[in-house]
Formats: sequence, structure tokens, C-alpha cells
Amino acid sequence: MKKAISILLCAVLLAGAIGCSGPSGASNSNAADAATGRYMEQVIDLPIPEGFSEQYVIGLAALENGVEVFTNTYADNKDGTSSARYFRYTILDDGSVKTAEEQWLNDLAVDGGNEMRVIRAKDGALYMFYSGFGENYQIQPHFIVSRDDGKTGTELTGDGISTIAIANSFGVLDDGSIAYTDYFNANLGLLDQNGSMVEQLEGETGKATPTLAASGSRIATIAPEAKAIRVYDRADGTSANYEYAIAENSSVIMAFSADGALYLCDATGIYRHTQDGTLWERIMDGGTCNLGLPSFYPGNMVIRAGSPDTIYLCDSSSVFRYWYDETAPAAASEELNIFSLKENETVQQAVVAFNRAQSEVLAIYTVAMGQDAGGTEQDYIKALNTELLAGNGPDVLILDGLPVESYVQKGVLAEIGGILDQAEVVLPNIRTASQSPDGKLYAMPTGIRVPLAYASGDPDSAFSSLSALADACEASGTEPLLSSTAFNYQMLAEVLLSYYGGDLYQNKDGAVNAFLSDIGRISKAIGADEVLCEGWEAAQGSTQEELLKVVRMQNGGPQIWANATNRASAALFLPMGSLYGGMINLAAAEQLNKTFCGINKQYEPVGIVGVNRAGKHTDAAASFLNTLFSYDVQSGNKFAEQFPVNQKAIEETLNRVDNTISSGMSIDPEITIFAEWPSEAMRAMLGSMIKELNRPLATDHTLSEMLVPLIVSYLDSSDTLETAAGKMESVISTYLSE
Repeated sequence: MKKAISILLCAVLLAGAIGCSGPSGASNSNAADAATGRYMEQVIDLPIPEGFSEQYVIGLAALENGVEVFTNTYADNKDGTSSARYFRYTILDDGSVKTAEEQWLNDLAVDGGNEMRVIRAKDGALYMFYSGFGENYQIQPHFIVSRDDGKTGTELTGDGISTIAIANSFGVLDDGSIAYTDYFNANLGLLDQNGSMVEQLEGETGKATPTLAASGSRIATIAPEAKAIRVYDRADGTSANYEYAIAENSSVIMAFSADGALYLCDATGIYRHTQDGTLWERIMDGGTCNLGLPSFYPGNMVIRAGSPDTIYLCDSSSVFRYWYDETAPAAASEELNIFSLKENETVQQAVVAFNRAQSEVLAIYTVAMGQDAGGTEQDYIKALNTELLAGNGPDVLILDGLPVESYVQKGVLAEIGGILDQAEVVLPNIRTASQSPDGKLYAMPTGIRVPLAYASGDPDSAFSSLSALADACEASGTEPLLSSTAFNYQMLAEVLLSYYGGDLYQNKDGAVNAFLSDIGRISKAIGADEVLCEGWEAAQGSTQEELLKVVRMQNGGPQIWANATNRASAALFLPMGSLYGGMINLAAAEQLNKTFCGINKQYEPVGIVGVNRAGKHTDAAASFLNTLFSYDVQSGNKFAEQFPVNQKAIEETLNRVDNTISSGMSIDPEITIFAEWPSEAMRAMLGSMIKELNRPLATDHTLSEMLVPLIVSYLDSSDTLETAAGKMESVISTYLSE
């Protein structure tokens, strides 16, 4: 099987045929018609009503010569509260815009709510669903309808309304019945025109976010197992499955057109499936427009009948129009192939920006370890190495998890210092730290994450080396320095190997014995064992496998709990990549009177990019790197889990204040950690730390995964120090020689 995978991947890399492609069976309608036209994207600017600073798009309705856009915003009242205000924009093809307040919503939904969605039914009636809160903060769902084009409205009161928590999508059939999907309860239901329950329908309830489209007598939703779209016809009781594999954690929206075709949108593009057809036709490639941006979450979609149809989409703040332009330039004649083992959001952001900026070269992003990956990481690395050493392979490589030093030594990577000289300014310390001993630059991270620890007083000395950490743990007395709640044998091995295993990766004499001896001292001093999160009430009911997945993503929770309840005096966090992701850890430090420190000025490089020296599109590769390190790309996704390396972008990131988000952590009935946006002092501390980073952590995941079980075998006494050390030295030597 591994041989078959290797052969298949080699063929794929040569063909440049995988990556941001559509579902199995999808065809690209633009390929044959490239010379005569293609679908284009237009971002429609919405005016902001006077007196308001921001607004949110909550609904769309297609017109014969334009689109209606429904929005809401909030106005501050004199008593300190706020009220929702609603507007309708009528935007015509000639560019004219008419703005009016939406009276029925101003009257009936004054408090606003969650998941507000407005649609217009075929008979012209306007519907809105939203969820508010009743007594004791219980979710209170509302369905309201206006049958006089927004002048007045009424609320549906049938018995089905109270069974809904959040209707994240809904549609109205010709008989007035309302089909809905409930995000919170993950079900699909049908109400009559008064809101009374008719029946529950079968749809996907676990593997994908529920969604639907409804028109005439037909309802489309995600089928069980999320491998098809199921279309029910209420007129004759039949159903049909349109094969489509829903990607994990993806956002999918759908809409029917006047001729009965079903349109579907996700990050890979916009697709059309005729009522009697057998294949999905991709009419817009997500990699060439806003759809492919990691920060894009589609809300509503409507179809305006035409030949071909025009599609309108929105996210929370913008509206997008997709129409077929017969005069548009032909599609790109060349392809720039970009490869990574796992998806990187900044790279995806750059792919979209690159493709939108020009039409001669199409950037195609291949992610080997995607949802449908059939092999192991080692399988894909070996197949890639075969191609690269043969003088073939992708033009641009994202090197996370790949043997970077080996590629440099074997002449696989081109020197990119000249390219970076022409790009926007990046953090000089990170660039310098990325250079080879000869001063040349072969690879550069597109982002970084920062390892952090905190303790009472001055924590720097305790975390300066593995032996120093072992000494500090042994000297901590009855209250351990670190908590075994977050560090069982497995997590202790993974985190400490990452932070203190540099000498092992260099195969230095005596490094293995010293590492095992020190980590053994730490494990014994903190009382580590096989169990994760023992004693932490918030973890009760979860399996050890589930807890391991959670703690591998964020180990702050169990450590903060242990610190707040005097079960440990310090914490060693996983690398932090954003202010959003680190809010609770930063807040805990301030509220528990802890002091932060870094780990030996180390950083985790993310999205390490290199250029294949044998690539066929060197100029395009250079242009792509310029895009990748640009301010626009590096600052384009404020929720990215990596700090940018573009100097202007990182400065803006650390100066930004976002008071729209907060979080909290209940320790016990008397202790709560409440996290708002990190204070100016915390952001300044982090900024100073980032400017001093000069040592990249090793990112060779394959070798790490081979070493961790051997470290655990020593910690749990399955192997002696000598046996475990011998096995590790053999693995390291063999791996580095390949």
C-alpha cells in the first residue's frame, strides 16, 4: 500500500493536480471555455449609515436587476444599553444604491440576537430568525415574518419554535412550510406556516455543520456521513443524493436557482448541479477569489436567474457578486505548484492574493496530509524526496515537518536572500536566525509562535535549560513547579523534546543520556504518570485520548487550574501564535501574580517556505514569495494562529485592541479567571520578547514522533536508561543518514 501511495503522489506532484480542488466527480466548466470568458468576482461596497461605525450583513434577496442587502448595527442608548437597528440596501446593476430602515425588524427585534438571518420567500414575504435570551439566560428562538414588504411584521408562535436553539439556515417552500437546520441541536426540521412542528428529517448531525436550501417542494441538506448532498422532494416523497465529500470543519452554504439547479459554495469554490445531472460543475475556483481565504465564512447565498445565472454571497460584513464575463481574459496558461504536508492559512491567503493579482500564472496549493490522505507523513516525505532529488517536484515548498537541513545539504533549495531583499521588510532577527552558517538564506518562516512559561518571581533561570528545570523541579518542595495534571509521560516527552531537544537533533555526543536523565528527574519531581488531567473537574467524562487531543492544542487550562488551586507554582505553555489564542494565559499571569519568560529566545517557525532550485517557474516563485511576505497577506487574517513576520504587520498586531472578544475560566465556585483583550503592558512584554528571538525550534515532526515513544518507555520504566538511550541513538543516527 505504501508503494502505491508513493507512486500516486509522485504522479500527482508532476501533474500538479491536487490541492484546492473540488469534490470527486466535479468538472471545471471554465477549462473548455477559457478563451471566451469566465466567472468573475466583484466586492460590493456597502455604505455605513450615519452615526454608526460598523454593521453586519444578515440577509440577501435577488432582484431582476440587482440585489437587496439586509444589515444590522447597534446604537447606544442613554441608559448605557444598546439597541439593534436594521437597514435595507437596494443595489442595482447600474451602481445606484438606495438605503432605508427596515421597520418591521426595528419594531420586533430591538434587542438583536445570535445568528440573525433574513430571507425573502418566492411569494415576496420576508422572514427572519434570531436567537435571544430569556430568563436565566436561556436561549429564546424567534421566527418573525413580514407580508407587506417590511412595513409590519408578526412573530410565529407554533409549538415547533421552542424546540429550536439556533437556526443557522432555513428556507420557505411554496406551501409556506419552513425547513430549518439547528446548529445547536444539529437537526433538520420542518415547520408549518404558523411555526408548528411537522416532522424531523434525516440529515448529517455530527461530521459537518448542518445547512440547507429550500425552494418549491425541494429541500437540500448534507446527507448522513457528510459524503453527499441529499435533495428531498416533498411533492412526491422522493430523495436523491448528489455525491459531495464535505471537508471537516468547512462552511457550506447552498441555494436553488429558478431552473431547479442547486448551487453550493465552500472554500474550494462555487459549484452547480442540475436537477437531472450527475456531476457538480465548478463555476468559480475558490483559490482565485475571496472564497479561498481562511478568514472567509459565507453566510447567505442567492441566485439571480440569467444565462448564465448571477450568484450573490455575503459574509458578516461584505457582499460578493459572481457573474460570467464573456470578455474576461483567458484562464492562466501556466501553473505554480506549492506543496506542504499540512495546510497553512497564511499560505492559502497568499495563494488567493497571488491569483487575484494576475492571470498568467495560476498558483495551485497541494496539501498532502489533507482530509482524504491515504498514507503516513513518512510516505509523503519519501515520495516528495524522490521527486526533488530527481530534479522535479513542486516549485515552492512549505517545509514544516520536512528535513530542511538535508535539502540544503543536497542542493534542493534555491538561495532566496535576494528575493527577500525585494520583499517588504521582515523581522531582522528572524531572518538572521533563519540563515545557514554560511550566511545564505534557503528557507524563511512566514510566521512564528512563541514558547512561554510563567512562575512567581523571576522564572528565567528555571527554564533556561533542561538541567536547570530539573533542578528547579526537585527544589520546589511540597508544591510542584509544574503540574502533572497537564504533563503526563506523553505530554512531558512531547513538550520538553520540542523545547530542549536541539542537541538530540544534531546527534551530539552524550546528548541522549543527558536528556533522558534530566527529563526523568523532572517526571519524578512533579509526580507524572500515564494519566492526563487527573483531579481536574472540567475534564471529567472525557477519555484520555480526547484529553490528549485537547491538551496538544492548548495546555493552559489544566495548568491555570493547578496554579490557581496551589497544586503547582509555574506553567510551561505550548507556543502562542496569537493574542486571541493566548488571552486566557496572559490574563491568568496577571491575576495570579506570575511573571512571564521565554524559553532561551526560541521560537517555533511556522509556514517555512523554500524554493525548489530545479523548479520551472522561478520568476513566478519569487513573485509568490513577495506576496507571501506582504503586509496585506500577513495581516489579512486577524484570527491566524501564528504571529506575522512582516515588520509592519507584527507591529500592528501588537498595537491592535479588540474589545469585542472576551473569555473566562471557572476554577471553582470562588475563583474565576476573566480574560479581556491583553493589556498594553502584556502586549509590550510580548513585543520586546519577539524582537529578541534568535533560535528556531526543530520542526522535524517525523523524527520527533519516532523519539517520543522511546522517551516515554524510560519515564514509565519499561526500559532502563541505557536501553532507551541506545534505541534513541540508533533511531537518530539512522534517520539523519537517510
